[in-house]
Amino acid sequence: MVELPTAPASDCSDVIVCHYMNATNQIQMVRIPSLTNGHCSERMIFPSERILFEAEPTAVLEVYQGADIDTQPEQIPCVRLQMTERSCQYSTVQNDVDEDEA
Repeated sequence: MVELPTAPASDCSDVIVCHYMNATNQIQMVRIPSLTNGHCSERMIFPSERILFEAEPTAVLEVYQGADIDTQPEQIPCVRLQMTERSCQYSTVQNDVDEDEA
């Protein structure tokens, strides 16, 4: 199992949490930039598989398609993959029940 890079606890202000999903029907190889040593972690991503990872806002995720990793990778800025908090709003459903039926 490949461990994804994690940020040091004292340096969380410069780190974003990112989400990537392989939406193709092919296996992909991704290079995830490391926060600690400047190297990249490589990971195989199966079709429909999702990964979460931490990265610096200026980092770029490299995605290689299929078995040919000699081709030019797709480069995705990690800020485009950044997860954000969304407020959950619950709507109330009103029952259309006559008072006579209740």
